[in-house]
Amino acid sequence: MNRKFLTLALVTLASISAQAGVKVTSLDLTTNESNGFVNITLEGRSGELPDVKVYGKTIEITLSQAEAFNAITKNVKGAQLSANVLNGKAIVKAILPYDINASAVDLGWKNKNIEVIFPRGKVARVETDRPAAPAKPAETKKVEKQTVLAKVENQVVKEKLNEEYLNNLMKEETAK
Repeated sequence: MNRKFLTLALVTLASISAQAGVKVTSLDLTTNESNGFVNITLEGRSGELPDVKVYGKTIEITLSQAEAFNAITKNVKGAQLSANVLNGKAIVKAILPYDINASAVDLGWKNKNIEVIFPRGKVARVETDRPAAPAKPAETKKVEKQTVLAKVENQVVKEKLNEEYLNNLMKEETAK
């Protein structure tokens, strides 16, 4: 009886240890006219289904039983994609430039890929995103064309540049 229990315990432990944790190897975002697709490529297996949370502009997918992997951060088509491990869970986030309706997000599996399908939204442009055009009044252009002056020759005679002239300039400067 003890041998059977011991064998059963070893087989159970071996199956648990053989079930390696999941790793996220790559992230990608593709779009068509009406939908967007976040493709998450995995390595390994997880015994549980991923948890999907949608709030505002963010879609978050949590995979349990994750092994450590290098964090991934990407900017694709105006969206921020990131994947990292926290407390044994792989957390994949897609921050989009528009709000997402939580009921419209679907999750699908293709071999070792998870595909998150969501409806595309419209990106609202904010005035601060656009470069500010300098305001130039039309009158300034007209004035610039009219202010071209003929070159004036310097007609100061050398004899006038004496010490008395310099002293007068200094007095004028201090009077201001």
